[in-house]
Parts: sequence; C-alpha cells; structure tokens
Amino acid sequence: MKRKAARNINRRSLLASIAFAASLTVSVAGVWALANASFLQGVPPSSEDIHLRLKVTGGSWSISFESNASRNNSAFSFLLEGARALHFSVVWQNWTMPPDSVFVHSIGGDVNGDNGRWWQYWIDGAYGSVGANHAVLNDGDVLEWRFAHYPP
Repeated sequence: MKRKAARNINRRSLLASIAFAASLTVSVAGVWALANASFLQGVPPSSEDIHLRLKVTGGSWSISFESNASRNNSAFSFLLEGARALHFSVVWQNWTMPPDSVFVHSIGGDVNGDNGRWWQYWIDGAYGSVGANHAVLNDGDVLEWRFAHYPP
C-alpha cells in the first residue's frame, strides 16, 4: 500500500512539474512574442533612397558616415547603419513598457554617465526631443550624436 501511495505522489509530482514547465514555456513565448512585436517600433523605413549624413563625437574621437541610398530614416536606425558600416559598437535597451523607444547606453565604448556625459542626438542642429527610433530623418538631414554633458 505504501508503495502505491508513493508511486501516486511521484506521478502527481511529475504531472505538476510538467504542467509548470508547460505554463512557463507558454509564458516565456508570450513575453518573447510581445517584445518582438513591439521591439523598435517607431519610424517605418523609407520607401525611397534618401541621402543622410552622420557624425558621432565621442569623448576623444569622432567619425563621419554618409549614405546616398539609405532607407533608415530614424535617428536610431541610421546610427545603427553607420555602426555596421564603420564597425563601431552601439549598446541600447528598449525603454518603457511595452518597449516603444530606445535608450542608447554607449557608442564606440563611451558609456553614459562617464565624467557626467551622456549620448544625445541632434538633427540639423536641433536637439532630439523624442526617442531616437521615433525621430524622423528626411533627405539631406545631418544627424549628430554627441557624448556631452546634459543638459546640452
């Protein structure tokens, strides 16, 4: 009798473990799908090629990038295009829940907060007022990212 009771307890524990693992898998898949569905939403890519220029000024370095045929028409997506082309790093995270903006933590190894400086962007000399993935770039715009004290 004791062996049968122990077997039933083990079977119940196994079934409970399987149910827990299944519900955890479904939950993780749901969070993953939600994050992917809302990840980096913002400005949709341009339907036409546009000419854009990028200048990035770090703590002790600066680089420039230009494209005559970009479709990346947000301040964030064009930064990533420049990073891919020139092989510099960009570290960011989604900001707010659901993730609908990005927060750039570091570019080229310069990390926010270092010596009181933070990554900020300007479009044609105007300070960015929205998340970089929501900032629309138009043909001929100059995007500048500066590692500078805040407020600028």
